Amino acid sequence: MKPIIYSAGLFLMVFGLNIAAQAQHGRGHDNRNHQNQNNHNRGNNHGHQYAHADFNRNHGHSNGPVYVDRRVTNVYHAPNRYGAMPVYRSSVAYAPSTSIIISNRGINFRYSNGIFYQPMNGSYVVSSAPCGIRVRSIPVNSMRVYVSNVPYYYYYGSFYTQSANEYIAVQPPMGARVDFLPEGAMKVFVEGNTYYEVNNTYYKAFADETGAVWYEVVGQK
Repeated sequence: MKPIIYSAGLFLMVFGLNIAAQAQHGRGHDNRNHQNQNNHNRGNNHGHQYAHADFNRNHGHSNGPVYVDRRVTNVYHAPNRYGAMPVYRSSVAYAPSTSIIISNRGINFRYSNGIFYQPMNGSYVVSSAPCGIRVRSIPVNSMRVYVSNVPYYYYYGSFYTQSANEYIAVQPPMGARVDFLPEGAMKVFVEGNTYYEVNNTYYKAFADETGAVWYEVVGQK
């Protein structure tokens, strides 16, 4: 009987050690996954994480989840030629005294130096140009962008085409690349990729061969 009892005890001891080892392995695996997930989340919340996959150009048909980080208020510092600029989507009590009224679809926007101020609840919200609105002038430091040999002018999240002595705000053309997005652009996560949203347009950040950061129009809401 003693050999049998000894064998059973040995079996239980080995079995118990095996379970403990598996449990220990499982805990280590969970920690690594948790740590990797945290690192991934920290990477996604970092301003210099670039999206590596092409955005679904028919946005809204993606099967993956879409996450919006509304805490992001600063993407990159504006090139020096832009100077000081207000935060996109921020609320201000007054529009600049130099602003003029431009009506569009029943809304009396205020316009000053390439930036629009939309009246809302007794104050103004800093906005980009609504499509179709016409202005007589845009800032001289606006960026000229060519897409399919068509010239556009870009400033503070808005694209324009020139018609005679006016500039008409248009929907951002797909593939257009600009060097700056206004502070206040929202970071959006789509299927693990990072994009920036301004005026219902999605941009993907990338660095060129010189290390300069650019933003390409890749989708619309």
